[in-house]
Amino acid sequence: MKRLLSMFLALLLLSGIPFSGLADDRAYLKEHISVLGDADIPPTPAGVHHYLLIGMDKWQNNPENQGYNDGLVLLTFDELAGRVIVTSFIRDMLIIRPDGNPGRINRVVREYGVEDLLKVINRHFGIRVEKYVLMDWRHIMEIVDACGGVTLDLTSDEAHYLKGWSVPVNSTQPVLNGAGTYHLNGFASVIYMRIRKRRASNNLDTQDFGRTFRVRTVLSGLAGNIKGYDINQAQDLLTKVLNIWNQPFDKGFTYPGIKNNGIFTFGIPPRDPTTKRYKTNISMADMLEAVRVAFLLRNSQVEQWRLPADGTVRQFTYAGGDGQLLDFEQNRALLHDFMFPESFMVVE
Repeated sequence: MKRLLSMFLALLLLSGIPFSGLADDRAYLKEHISVLGDADIPPTPAGVHHYLLIGMDKWQNNPENQGYNDGLVLLTFDELAGRVIVTSFIRDMLIIRPDGNPGRINRVVREYGVEDLLKVINRHFGIRVEKYVLMDWRHIMEIVDACGGVTLDLTSDEAHYLKGWSVPVNSTQPVLNGAGTYHLNGFASVIYMRIRKRRASNNLDTQDFGRTFRVRTVLSGLAGNIKGYDINQAQDLLTKVLNIWNQPFDKGFTYPGIKNNGIFTFGIPPRDPTTKRYKTNISMADMLEAVRVAFLLRNSQVEQWRLPADGTVRQFTYAGGDGQLLDFEQNRALLHDFMFPESFMVVE
């Protein structure tokens, strides 16, 4: 019996399975991840509107079988200061989950739901985000097309990546051929935003940091497209977006020119064929208010922020995977200094 036990323990050691490592890591993270209580989160300054844009890691999202919320972008309008801010969140940041244990932020929707994701963001970053839209890659592709595509700079590595993904030749103007300035349609824009293992055009960000830079770049480009809109064009764009959101899961959906149309229908479709792929708690009245504010601020320069900020994060392996451990106290302070530098009036 002792020999069998010794052999079993030896096999465990050789396999690399930790005995106390996971528990130790969990305790360490719970001690080092600073989270606010709801009562400690300051009120939102007057005139500030937050909208969380959630991108799921599927071309067609099935609400009955959610994927991971790999794309997180906070869109902030500040009417009084005349500011438009796009803030991106790194997908593998380590947070305290709703159950009180550490985990990665991109799994919160799948395991707990969207409302709990809002609570996680608010408690970790000291803001009050209440409105959200959850979308998939097909939604984003079609919305980019509705906005007229986006013009941006590609590095030679990025252009090579897009060609390797067999992006149809009519998806970019001009045809991909090394580094340069290109106009990307919706499909090419989504593939561009998903690039991870290439250095971004700012020559700084790689991996998921580069991915968040690309997302902010596309959103800033789209904002530039609509600067010349009048109110009727803005309302027409809203109508198009609502129609895009309301499209159900389509098992027969294809996209012209790509070699693998199966990417759009991979996975199990909803049991109810009329199930919508998106989710939002923004009412029509709130939508119209958002359009009004966006139109008011259409000529504002889009400002960008990333969470975590530079110098406030380190890599940390947890539960067998790489994650990012933030100094949340420092990130909260930096975010508030950037987002609300002169805001003293608060909503009662």
